[in-house]
Amino acid sequence: MQKAIKNINLLHITFAFYPYMRLGGVPRAVFDMVRVQKSRYNVGVVTTRIYNNVADSFCDEDISVLYLRNLSSKMAFNYQLYTPIPHTKLFSIVKKADIIHFHGHRNLLNDLIFYIARIFNKPYIITTHGTLHSYESKRLVKSIYDVITGNRFVRDAKYIVVHSEVERSKLTSLGISPSKIRVIPNGIYFDDLNSSSDQDFFKKFGIGERERVILFLGKITRRKGLEVALDAFRRIKDGSLKLIVAGEVIGELPEDVMRDERVKYIGHLELEDKISAILSSVMLLYPSIYEAFGYVPFEALYLKRPCIIGDDFGTSEHLSKVVPELVVSYGDSIELSELMKRLLEDKEMREHVVEKGRVYVMKEFHIEKMIDKYDELYRDIIGGLS
Repeated sequence: MQKAIKNINLLHITFAFYPYMRLGGVPRAVFDMVRVQKSRYNVGVVTTRIYNNVADSFCDEDISVLYLRNLSSKMAFNYQLYTPIPHTKLFSIVKKADIIHFHGHRNLLNDLIFYIARIFNKPYIITTHGTLHSYESKRLVKSIYDVITGNRFVRDAKYIVVHSEVERSKLTSLGISPSKIRVIPNGIYFDDLNSSSDQDFFKKFGIGERERVILFLGKITRRKGLEVALDAFRRIKDGSLKLIVAGEVIGELPEDVMRDERVKYIGHLELEDKISAILSSVMLLYPSIYEAFGYVPFEALYLKRPCIIGDDFGTSEHLSKVVPELVVSYGDSIELSELMKRLLEDKEMREHVVEKGRVYVMKEFHIEKMIDKYDELYRDIIGGLS
């Protein structure tokens, strides 16, 4: 752990923050970071209020959080289009900051703070969380956005942080200087996962006690591979198996989820229910694509459950080094199904890969270790300004 430098004012900018954890890895990552950083810096957060009619419940005297209202809660939640309404405090908050830490790319909150930061000549870093490269939809819109403001935002950053080497190579191919790019994966706040639950997961969600659960967990978008998981599951003719689908749906849930009695969607799970779901399952499925850093496989291994992952991008880059047995080709439901069968039938194999993976996750992905790496960047920036 680095020595605290409490005289430094660190300001995080994130489109969503606690309590809106169901929106994916970015609010989760920032929430975990500030809980550690509050003992090292004067930490502040500027974010948006996703539901304008819901009071924000975050309360920590060591972390100052400003929630900006969105013009449209529906656009923010359903389409990830954040339209923050400026607040009179913004100028003073940005002026006070020594370092600004942006999270994600191509959103109006970042643009708003970026232009205020330019007025006061504030240094900043960007953690991309996989958003810098145009992988998903609206590529034309993103290209136009980059010409207007996005390219300048990236160019003026002191450092750009990515979660994997494959993402680093993608950014260098876009012309970003390698000297500005640093690889820092997300850290896991293990204390959260150590909390125990006495609840009966099977009873709470109406699952038969003799059914063996295979869990698909995570924010459900097109790239998460749910359709592939469904097809792979249906290839296994075992009436004792139940595929549980859990997570916030962004867009629409595939219709065939509702038609199959062996498949059940149980919605978004808060922390206690999520831990209970993982511990109640035989294995997890996470066959996604363009996953900068998916928390679910790391959490599953820590909780001693195998998680099958797709072979594309950052998550597989980290885990394939240690548990290549759990990696399948993205989109290949036959390969996924065969691996599921092997894990179901071979208890020794399950235990072996889980033990290897758990040791690796605990050693390499502790949240304190990741925060130490960010400390080095902050100190370098502050040193360069003195």
